Amino acid sequence: MANRSVQLLLFALVGLLSCKMTLASDKTLLSDIFKILTVWSNATSCTAQEQSEVDPDTARTGCPQGLSQVQAGNGSNIIVYWRGINKTADGVTSQKVDAELAKVTRVQVKACYSKHSTKDRKWRKTKDEIGKDKQCFKKLQEEVHYPAPGSTTAQVESYTWTIADTIPKATYFFRVFAYDAEGNTIGYGDSNELDEEPFTHENLLVGPDSSGIGYWKVKGYDGLTSGVVTGVVILSITSWVLLISYFVYEHYIQKDD
Repeated sequence: MANRSVQLLLFALVGLLSCKMTLASDKTLLSDIFKILTVWSNATSCTAQEQSEVDPDTARTGCPQGLSQVQAGNGSNIIVYWRGINKTADGVTSQKVDAELAKVTRVQVKACYSKHSTKDRKWRKTKDEIGKDKQCFKKLQEEVHYPAPGSTTAQVESYTWTIADTIPKATYFFRVFAYDAEGNTIGYGDSNELDEEPFTHENLLVGPDSSGIGYWKVKGYDGLTSGVVTGVVILSITSWVLLISYFVYEHYIQKDD
């Protein structure tokens, strides 16, 4: 029995180590790959990153409409979209980008902290090696086949992210990685920058300081629901009643006995 337990423990350790190695196995440098995807969201985003810049202010530059705020833990969600980049500012997409897009077979969607939300937080440190980067911390969608069967690389794909109560308060953007058939990371796209002319999607103008491009904020989860507050109040009152009752019994009733 003891030998069996040791074997199971060894298998578990090997599994944990292999899992960790898998998570950090991507040695690709972000600086070595191209932005071949355009990424945006359905949030009213803006280029500001500050936590305080959430209220509309026409006098403020960079974020006059304020950051969108999404509440964690109450079922709120945000949609991230992506498609092949279309550099309309240059007339046509470069041949290199076209060649890389043609190789894409799947993508991976991640949520990333803004630079403001990584400041003085080493555990969110940005690293060029993708497997070691902690800025883009959260895998939202492990694998999405791209493009969909029978479609083109220009087709818009999307993923709806429901914000769990474990997601910390911060400002975020999305990053989508592109992979070829062999699993190599060959490109990416960020939702905080637009490398082409603004465009219209679902009747909304997508572009910096208009819609979908930039940063948005997650409000921290607040577990103090009305039921929890009511329960705490009742328990507090009960504890005081018991304490006072014991005091009265100890000093008055018991003395009389």
